[in-house]
Amino acid sequence: MRPRVIHAHFGRGGALALPIARALDVPLVVTFHGGDATKEGHYRRRLVPTIYQRRLAALQRDASMIICVSESIRHRLVERGFPPEKLRVVRYGVEMADPGPLAPPPHPPYVLFVGRFVEKKGIVHLIEALRLLKSEGTSVRLVLIGDGPLASSLREQAGTAREITFLGWQPGREVRRWMRGAIAVCVPSVTAESGDTEGLPNVVLEAMAEGVPVIGSRHSGIGEAVEHGRTGLLVPAGDSPAIMEAIKWLSCNPDAGGAMRERARHRAEACFNAVRQSRMLEDLLLSVSRSRGSAG
Repeated sequence: MRPRVIHAHFGRGGALALPIARALDVPLVVTFHGGDATKEGHYRRRLVPTIYQRRLAALQRDASMIICVSESIRHRLVERGFPPEKLRVVRYGVEMADPGPLAPPPHPPYVLFVGRFVEKKGIVHLIEALRLLKSEGTSVRLVLIGDGPLASSLREQAGTAREITFLGWQPGREVRRWMRGAIAVCVPSVTAESGDTEGLPNVVLEAMAEGVPVIGSRHSGIGEAVEHGRTGLLVPAGDSPAIMEAIKWLSCNPDAGGAMRERARHRAEACFNAVRQSRMLEDLLLSVSRSRGSAG
């Protein structure tokens, strides 16, 4: 195939690809997505090191370029000893949604969560925010799309609350329909006990592309996409009362929410369009390939 560059994903993928790049004498580019940069277990010394730990120093030295999906991931890798001059930030891109007819589901006002049911998604704080809303007499529903290892405990936390609906995994078109009808898409991410964090959750960009405000935590790369007060609202990570206040504010200010919808879609088009981001990545890969060719 005569490759000109190898592009590996996640830190472990880079460690596995390193000897292949050496054998083929081609440059290696590695993309870090989140937990591979932040989980303490990946970097903590142990009696029997993992393959990533054994090859980490060589990866830092020999990789031609390290791509980070957010500025926060770049900062974390610098703290881990990665050479700053090799780090580049290329955020995810999203295919812009067709703005044509796609009727949202008939439903009372609701906020939406989409994603895996794991600790770093912060769903427990979102469910608690709905409990606080209910205690104030505010009528807003929560719809959760997804599944995962915390599904049972989250359903137990929700109990018999009729305002909380679990839909499980849904096909992409259905997710888009639910997004379009939502007051907001909630992304209440936190740092897990293991150190696992988000890079830049794709659901943030997908919601913006659909023209939906995002209520997100000030966590990792979320604030690099969501402009507080313009395309959504940012709250402290793990702060259920703050999530509640953000939901309540959007539910009580539909005109402001409508303006956020327009700005969210415009920002997604301008900054996170998949074509634009892919071209940026392509240019970086080609620059690495050309520099190796010139050196040869």
